[in-house]
Amino acid sequence: PLFRSPNAICLSFILSGNWPYIAGTKHLDLNLRLKLENEPKNKSVLELNLDNLSQDLEGRSDKPIGLLFDSLLRPEADLGSAFDSCLEWRHTPANQISHLVIGDAAPGGSWNQYPADVQALSPASWLDLPEYSFSSWLAMRQGKEDDRHSLKDIACYYQDYVHQTGIAENFSNFSTVTNVHSISTPVITDCCFLYDAEWSNECSMSDGEFADLLFPEEKGGALVKSNPTPSGYDFKIAISHKNSTKTIFAKNVVLATGVSGFPEKLGIEGENLPFVHHRFKTEVVVAGETILVVGSGLCAADAIRVAMNRGCSVVHVFRKRVSDPRLIFNEIPLQNYPEYETIFKLMRGKSTSPRYKAFAGHRVGSVTETKVCKVSGINGEKAVTEVEVSAVFVLIGGNADLGFLPDGLRQLGRDPGKPVNSRKNPIGVDVQTYRVQNVPNLFAIGPLVGDTFVRFGIGGALGVASALVKKLN
Repeated sequence: PLFRSPNAICLSFILSGNWPYIAGTKHLDLNLRLKLENEPKNKSVLELNLDNLSQDLEGRSDKPIGLLFDSLLRPEADLGSAFDSCLEWRHTPANQISHLVIGDAAPGGSWNQYPADVQALSPASWLDLPEYSFSSWLAMRQGKEDDRHSLKDIACYYQDYVHQTGIAENFSNFSTVTNVHSISTPVITDCCFLYDAEWSNECSMSDGEFADLLFPEEKGGALVKSNPTPSGYDFKIAISHKNSTKTIFAKNVVLATGVSGFPEKLGIEGENLPFVHHRFKTEVVVAGETILVVGSGLCAADAIRVAMNRGCSVVHVFRKRVSDPRLIFNEIPLQNYPEYETIFKLMRGKSTSPRYKAFAGHRVGSVTETKVCKVSGINGEKAVTEVEVSAVFVLIGGNADLGFLPDGLRQLGRDPGKPVNSRKNPIGVDVQTYRVQNVPNLFAIGPLVGDTFVRFGIGGALGVASALVKKLN
């Protein structure tokens, strides 16, 4: 699964005047410790030379700032350590940067889109945001402290986070950005606008519990600081909210939409039939019937597990061979994830079930109106297997929906001719500031730039915030 909205939440926390400072270096990498000793002791991490500090760090991310932030927040986490954070957070109102976070529902992101019994892949501590940890949230809920928790719990934690940390007033929920245009006459001096179009509202919070839209005319101009002779590349943003449309202006735009706006498709005959779905829907899974699942990732595995638990039979079609090192099940320690280990054994034929049939190295060639799927090998085999099913789920990933951007800015991937995708075609950004290449004052964080795990994705928040702070100073 691709976890998106925590990155925008973390950035809002920092922009709200919460700055990190070094509290101790005991458990840090020796090289990083020596570098920090040469940095000014009275300055925030945001003001330090992040380029220098993040050099030569190694870990599970290709983003140096993500590795740096993770090292400071969770020292030696890869070794299973539970050392205290090396950061101290100080709230200074004078350090706030005016900003607005737009989402089409409540904070929580794609975490809300899964069945309640689906667990997070990452340990709970790797999903923490600054200053208010998941374990603290769980203690308030009197929940059981386990290493892994349901995606539903994590989503509700992120929703509560914006209230517990006092940043809810910066969020405009249940709103949709309809377009963003660059303008030649800027009118904002320091406003930052974040857009996460993926947020959903399946937890128990209502619209009334969130901050109202922060349009300048409704807030006495508090969001906007006029400047008759500003410079830079500024933006005009149209927002739809409760059957009305408003316009705001921002000097900086941070994209945090994630990449599941447009599910990837097979491009085959019959794919648009009503019983073919590109997101898993539990309501169409009926005991005793047979469904077909296409895909070899965690979303496909979750769908198979839920369907079988509900008494369905599953035909599973995927292009990769089970020995392919790129298969996610060959990348993670399956002993830590028994639910996925069970599915992978079925995929490999190491265990069997009368309600599961795998077609490894195969593809679906077409789907008929009579719900017959034609399955064949990907290496030119002539044999075609016809399978009759009640529903088809194509779960092979997604691409970003950047339709709100002007035509000239939609092709932001490293390959401009293809849709933005976290693994195959992320947005090209400066790895220190997360500024989109060749587009002044436009930033991107999270899965849009290939950061699919919260643990490292929030490093984008540190990079963007540091860039904005240094720019203002």
